[in-house]
Order: sequence, then C-alpha cells, then structure tokens
Amino acid sequence: MRKEENDMEEMYSLNEVRSRILESHDLGGAIRLLDETISNHNTLHGDERLEDIRLDYNRMKDFVLRGYSDSQRETLYNRLLRRLLAVVGDIALQAYVHHNPTYQAAAVRGRGLVVSDDEVRARLEGYVQDIALLSLSPDEQRRRQLIRDHYDWLSRLFDAILVSPQWNEARFQFWANILVSPTIDLFDASLLTSAIMLSCVNIFDVEKLHVLVHVAISAGDETLRQRGLVGVAFALDAELGSMDLYPEIQEWIDALTADDDRCRQLLEMQMQVVYCIDVDKDTATIRQDIMPGIMKNQTFTIDHNGIHEKVDDPLDEMLHGDDFDRKMEEMEQSMRRMRNMQERGSDIYFGGFAHMKRFAFFYVLSNWFAPFSADHPALSGVAEKLRAPGLMERLGSHSPFCDSDAYSFALALSSVIDKLPAGVRELLGGSESVFAAEQTATDHNAPAYIRLMYLQSLYRFFRLYVRKDDFANPFDYAKSRSRFFFIHPLFRHTPLRRLAVRMEQFMARRGRFDLLGELVGCYSEEPLSVAERRMKALWLEKTGRMEEAVGNYRAILQERPDDRMALAKVAAYCAGQGDYPKAVEYYKRLCVADPDNVAYRIRLGITLLWTDKADEGMQKLYELDFSYPNDADVRRALAWGLLVQAKPKKAEEIYDRLLAAGECEASDQLNAGYSKWFQGKVSDAVILFKNYNANSSSGLFAAFNTDSQLLLVYGITACDRNIMLDLASNF
Repeated sequence: MRKEENDMEEMYSLNEVRSRILESHDLGGAIRLLDETISNHNTLHGDERLEDIRLDYNRMKDFVLRGYSDSQRETLYNRLLRRLLAVVGDIALQAYVHHNPTYQAAAVRGRGLVVSDDEVRARLEGYVQDIALLSLSPDEQRRRQLIRDHYDWLSRLFDAILVSPQWNEARFQFWANILVSPTIDLFDASLLTSAIMLSCVNIFDVEKLHVLVHVAISAGDETLRQRGLVGVAFALDAELGSMDLYPEIQEWIDALTADDDRCRQLLEMQMQVVYCIDVDKDTATIRQDIMPGIMKNQTFTIDHNGIHEKVDDPLDEMLHGDDFDRKMEEMEQSMRRMRNMQERGSDIYFGGFAHMKRFAFFYVLSNWFAPFSADHPALSGVAEKLRAPGLMERLGSHSPFCDSDAYSFALALSSVIDKLPAGVRELLGGSESVFAAEQTATDHNAPAYIRLMYLQSLYRFFRLYVRKDDFANPFDYAKSRSRFFFIHPLFRHTPLRRLAVRMEQFMARRGRFDLLGELVGCYSEEPLSVAERRMKALWLEKTGRMEEAVGNYRAILQERPDDRMALAKVAAYCAGQGDYPKAVEYYKRLCVADPDNVAYRIRLGITLLWTDKADEGMQKLYELDFSYPNDADVRRALAWGLLVQAKPKKAEEIYDRLLAAGECEASDQLNAGYSKWFQGKVSDAVILFKNYNANSSSGLFAAFNTDSQLLLVYGITACDRNIMLDLASNF
C-alpha cells in the first residue's frame, strides 16, 4: 500500500473509533476497533491508559455477568467512553506527528521546551516586567534582543500547544486564568489563544474548547474576546451533537449565548465567514468590473525602472477638460464601489495580497496568527529603511488591512521603497495623510471590525499557507457542512435560534440557497414565524418543490391574509395549475391590497381571459392601456389578450411596434411569432421563432408546452408543432 493511502487508512480507522464512541456509545466495539487499528499500523503505539480502560470495562462486564445491579453503572460507562475518547485523540496526535509535515516541524521546535505552568507564567509575566523596566532606562539594542528572544520562545510555545496531548482540568484552570490575566502582554495572549484554536481544528479537545469559551466570555480586551469567540466556532465538531458524554459543553454554550450581544456577534460572525468564503466571487468583480476603470485613469506609470508619476500636460487639460473630469468621476465611482463592498463585509484585498505570502515570514506557522506589531522581530529595521516615522504604528492601528496583509504590506514596501516616486515616499512619511480616510471612516475598535480582520487573517492561512492541507479548513463548507457552526446542534436550542431567520434572509440575499437549506433544515420546528416560513417556502421553491412551497405560502395567508408575496406566489401557482378561478380570487385580493400596482392588475386581466369572464379581463387590459399608453408591459398584456381572444391580426400590430422599438424581450419574439403563425404567415413566424430560440434560456419546445392551451385555441396539432420546431431549428 502506498504511504499516502496508508496514512489515509490510518486516520479513517481512528475516526471510525471516534464515531463508534460518540454516536453509538459502543465501548467494547470501540476498544476492539482501536486494538485492530494499532496492530495494523506500526506507526501507532498503544497507551497505558487504554489498558486501564480495558481492565475497568472487563470488571464492569464481570459484575453484570454475576447479576450485580449498580445505579452508577451508566455514569461509570460514560466516564470510560470519555477516557477512551481522550486516548483516541492522543493516538491521532501520534499519527499527525508522524505523517503531517507541519506537526512534525512543530514537534521538533517544541522539543525540549519547558511548558510547566510555573515556567510559562514566569516567562509571560516576566517579559512584561522586563519591557517596563527598559522603558525607564532606554537601551534599544537590549530591548530588541529581549523582544527577539521572547518571540522565539513564544513561537515555540505556539508549536508546543499545537502538538500538546489532551488537556485535563488543571491545564484548563491554568490557561483560562493566564490568558485573561492583565499581567501578560495582549499580543502573547492573542497569539496563544489562536494556538489553542488551531490545535482543536484537527483534534478536538474538550478542555481546550473550555478555555476558548472562557476567553470569549471573560477576557477584558475586545481583541482577545473576539479571538476566543471565533475559536469556539471553529473548534466545534459536528459529532459533538450528541452531548450524552459531555453535557457540560452544552452548559458552556448556554452560558456563551445567554448574553444577547454575544448572540448578535455570533450572527455577525457567521455572515462574515460567508463573505470570506465568497471571496473569489468578489475578487472577480473587482478584477473584471472595477480595476479596469481605476487602472485606466491612474496617475502613475509602471515600467522596469519602477513607478513614476505622470506629468500633467496643461494644454491637454485645457483642450480636454471635460474628458479629464469624466475620468476622475469614473475613478471615484470605482473607488466608491470598492468601499461599499468593503463596508458590507467583502474581503476586497484578498486578490491583491494573495500573491504576497511567500516572504520567509509566512513560513513560520505562528506568524500567520500574530497580531500586527511594529516590534515584531521580522520587521526589525523595516521602519528605518522606509524612512517613514510612525508608519508602522499607523499600519497596525488605522490601515484597512487585516494583520496578515499588514505584515505583507510592510515587508513588500520595504523591498520596493527605493523604486517609489518621491511623492509617494513623502506621502508615506506624513503623520496624518496615510490611511487618514480609513481612520475616519472605520471604527477599528468595534467588535465586528476586530473580528472581521481576524477572520480574514485566518482565511488567508487556511487558503494560502504552504502546508494548508495539513489542517481541516473551517471555511470549507463545500467539503464539510459540519464546519457551518450556526447549524451546530449545540446552538439549536439556545437564544441564537431567535436569530436564525436573519441568517436565512442573509443567505437568500447572497444567493447561497445551499446554506439556506441547511438553516431551514436545522431550525424547522413548528410553530414557525411568518418570516421563517417565508424563508422555508423560498428554499422549497428554489429546489423545485413548488407544491410544498405553496403550502407554506398558504399557511402565511392563514396568519396574514393580505401578505402580498404569499398572495402573488399562490396566485401564480394556481394559474400555472390551470385553476384560473382561484387565481383570479387571489389576484383580486392583491389588487385590493395594492390598487396602484400595475403588474397585479395586468395579471388579473390576463387570468380572467381563461375564465368565463374573458370580456371583463379584456376590459381591464384596455383600461390599463388607456391609463398607461407608454407602458410596454401593458401593451404586451393587451396583445396577449388579443391572441387568447383569437384576434391575431390586432395582436400582430402591437407586437410589431414592440419589436420595432428595439426594446423587445425574447417573449415578444415568441408571441409575435404566434401572431404570424396563427394568420398563416409561416415564413415570418419561423424567423421569429428561430430568433426566440437563440435568445431564450428555455427554448421553443418548452414554450410550446407552456402555451399548449393557446395553441389549442387555434387548432395547432402535435404534428403542426413538431414541423414548426423542425423548421425553426433548420431554417
């Protein structure tokens, strides 16, 4: 067996053991399957805890065999399952360290590092004290060395956490307290919180999750709280839906969602994750629709010698002033579009910075998660090279970039600074001009902004890290719906459920009907609110289950008899099913609810044509034509009514005018073809049908099926239809 296949088989078997524990609670079967997995893969080694579990379980079976009753048996059995799950997690860690390059490197870097609670606390708190003492007697060289040594240790600690075995209650207590302590540096706490999150992405650890929940609830700094909150969402595993083994996790999630503000932040976070996921679509919009306008009107030229400012020609501006103003307006419009996209949450910088992640900086795992800091050792000397005092601080506090892109920007800028025009270098050196607009337009301290910037940095890691395949991607909803945290069973019966409809509406606006379906399936318990039922009906409609959708629209009408959307959907469905009297009833209700809506009045008139009140329908269409003589839709409706009333000549006159106006729709070509065909003008009809075939998405065959009732009015047989289809295809 090839190595890759063996590695996959190994992890598959361990996941099978895990599923046996979490889903079926089959302790005996899980132990036997784990024994088999270890024996089949020589890279895995047993664990003495496994033998203890086996002995305890055999003792339990022996008591059962002897007929002893024990009221605590189920509790003890579940404890054994939990102990076994921890063993499986550590054996999975063995596999990752053996096969996974990132884990291998992390294990090597973390080897020999003392990570006892006392040592870690002493290093973290001591660093803050040392920096404070140096500020009293500045020694820049010593300060830089201190920072460099500390970050090297911190980076190794990050790696050690990644490859750390399952934590216990004592480890939770230590990390929960130290991370939210004001005695350690915020940079350190933020980076280590990310390390805990990352370690849970591949191998779930209940106590590490507990730490993340604690940070999300208890941290005093907003940046740290948001890292904890994102960590909770990304650390959850779909298999944790059955909480028989870990009832405390539901208690933690209940505490997390007990606060209305945190629920709102979870809602916002899920929306922000979707914006990250849709980055390719947004990047394509920027590249194809926005950037051409900006580049066309740019004020710099780029060649092999660098970037140069364009020299304005006064004569050109005098002769072509209007053109100059137009170009500036076009550029401003393009920039406004990008700003609007950014304000909505779109990741507008991903496309540009995706190609700037090959600096040596990004080959260090922990750097992907580091908050931006001008003191980062990797940026040592960059500020001096840029000759722009304060730029690095402004880049971290006021730039529109996430931390990952801010590092990319600083590193890239330092490599091209000598080729920039003098005006740009002067701009960079200014104290107020760089990022000034961003500073005034955006609240960088808002929780939503802090979280979005962190999510964008994470997205870049899981998308662009050179060893990205070493990790399960929490953004990859296409590959695994289990990462869609808003539908996680742990959230289903929390206050977050009240916000589910807002998430459904967001998915509908984004056109993510796949994710809308997941939400509808998760939060579908009756009774549904009107808004929830509307989303359910929309999803059913989008998936082709129109009858079920209409059932939900009818249910809405039971609660809100004048709901226009529901009335319109049910009316259209009834008309499509041939129940025209019922459709007329609904359209009349629509016209009463909104008497000025021309579209409703048009549909009422057309529907009446197929009932015994056809004359009333035509009268309504003539009235509309009189009131709105320039409304193309009214003229189309009147022409259709004339066709239905077997007056193709009069219909032909209207369709000819519509076609001559140059604003016709594909349906106008189809219906004009009908008006010709029904009069025997077959050659003219064939040309129109051929054009319709070329311009419509459904085609002529589908149109004939849809309009079969009209064709019957004129005695068009199946034979006639087939011949016409052949003529239109081969004319």
